[in-house]
Amino acid sequence: MIDPSPGVQCEEGGQGPTGWGVRHGWAAGQEFWPQASQMATLRLMTTSPGGRAGPPPRFYRKGTHLSNVTTASMRALMEGIVDYAGLFPPATLPLDEALQNYAEYRRCEHAWMLGRFICPARRLDDIAPHASLLADGEPWSFSVLGRGGEDADSFNDGLTEDFALIDAFVTRHPGRVRVDAFEVRLPPVVAQGADDGDLRTLLRRAAETIERGASQAVQPFLEISLWDRLSSRSADTTWPKTLDLIIPALAEHNRQWHGERCGPLGAKIRTGGVEADQFPTIEQVAGWIARCAEEGVPFKATAGLHHPFRHYSNDVGTRMHGFVNMFLAAALAHRDRNQAQDNRSADLPKPTWLQVEALQGLLADESVGSFSAEPRTLGWRDARVTVEEIRSARANLAISFGSCSFTEPIADLQAAGML
Repeated sequence: MIDPSPGVQCEEGGQGPTGWGVRHGWAAGQEFWPQASQMATLRLMTTSPGGRAGPPPRFYRKGTHLSNVTTASMRALMEGIVDYAGLFPPATLPLDEALQNYAEYRRCEHAWMLGRFICPARRLDDIAPHASLLADGEPWSFSVLGRGGEDADSFNDGLTEDFALIDAFVTRHPGRVRVDAFEVRLPPVVAQGADDGDLRTLLRRAAETIERGASQAVQPFLEISLWDRLSSRSADTTWPKTLDLIIPALAEHNRQWHGERCGPLGAKIRTGGVEADQFPTIEQVAGWIARCAEEGVPFKATAGLHHPFRHYSNDVGTRMHGFVNMFLAAALAHRDRNQAQDNRSADLPKPTWLQVEALQGLLADESVGSFSAEPRTLGWRDARVTVEEIRSARANLAISFGSCSFTEPIADLQAAGML
């Protein structure tokens, strides 16, 4: 079996006459190879994020309810969703190339899907020689990565230093940049089960430091490690305790916090990487979505979400999560949470999409045909979520995901007939 291509760009007329679409390896058991005449009509060019030629693409027979039209529901799901992380593995592009890519993506047909440019705080100063790229169009939006710390004090000191760099960056490029998101990993001691009082103090100090240092309104996202890479993910039983400790603490902090520049504290989940043991299990991702939805804590995801649907990657040697699976699951969970709040006076069981078992089924599905993109709803099997519900989830719960490729998500959605 040929590996999925690293990326596909379909030229005009890329759909074959018999309803074939380009396939990247999802929906096991639904693979077909087109005849030579069909292949000729597709006019494909395969590329990796770094511009290298990739192996031939796979193909799948298009679902009866999928067509190459961007519905309002898909637009609601995908608008501003991809934070471009070209500086990071597996792309690991030079800064000038990553900046040039982002500048081009801002002008392309699917720029509406593009979110922020992700850059470490320590590299902001390196952007100065490329300032001419920042001159065109709307101000560039950045999500800056902080250095973190091994304990509460070094973590807080790192925030002070990072926001000094951010302030200098914004001052150096007046009116051309805005840093409206900040990502930083919580100290390891927190994930290992710090005292609840210590955690609340750490969160308050962090928000106060950001409030003092930020010159623009910024939303922080605190990365939470769900498991120890040295142990088996499937055998790890500590991650529910981590979620039960940190997510409610974030929610409680946000209810009490009223800053002008530091926004509500969000959470960040690492959904993959370049090695198989960097991918959380379906149960862990489902637990994450359910807990964040229940507590009303916004989150973003990073790594391993280049493709819309869950699939097996021969390159990594494991199954990778799909961003459509994950963000549709989040939208359903957010909808059910809001409905449960409206009916909180009634003695009702936990809503379906706040149950980990239901979310696991959606997250595990590798079949494109299970998903539907209608004009006003997105669906998985019999479950539906409206455009308004999707927009609410994207604004308040599932904010974005980081990807070192912007073209792969586009190409895969086009291949599936959803864009």
